Amino acid sequence: MREILTMLTARRARLDSLPGGIPAITPVMVASACKGLRPLLYYYALTMINHDKEALSLLRPLVRQEAATLLGDAVLSDGVVMLADMALEGVLVPQYCNRCHGRKYTRNHKACPVCKGSGLLRPLAAERKQAERAKLPRAAWRKQYGEPYKRLVAHFQTFENEVSQHLFRALYQARDPEACGGRK
Repeated sequence: MREILTMLTARRARLDSLPGGIPAITPVMVASACKGLRPLLYYYALTMINHDKEALSLLRPLVRQEAATLLGDAVLSDGVVMLADMALEGVLVPQYCNRCHGRKYTRNHKACPVCKGSGLLRPLAAERKQAERAKLPRAAWRKQYGEPYKRLVAHFQTFENEVSQHLFRALYQARDPEACGGRK
């Protein structure tokens, strides 16, 4: 959880600037700090930060509805449900490189030759995995679902920024001393 909070607030402030430092932030504090978010973002934050399985089960229908709205579908079709689930998984669980496993370098401390130091799967490999999951050839996946999938992933990635801004306000600028580790 510390790594995720650090990632979320890296551009804003340092977590150790909180009275009591990082250990003062608990999952309960994160959950209460997220209360002001709309339900979709609230469950997204709990899933991402606290790894809450119940929040994920409540998040999925909201994400599917958001995807249907974004893609202009009035009804939740099987394709929209599949795309929404895949895009949510792609945002919550990045697909790491098979060679370096996300470390970005090899054993001899050189940039991974497969992912070129990004730590993530190459776009074609990621696309191949998505096509396999959809039980389609890669060309058919790209033609039918490629653009909508990219739009959904880009939209879902904005959730992280909204959650980050809200957590920053709630945890660092709260007037309630309990929200900042119990001290004034």
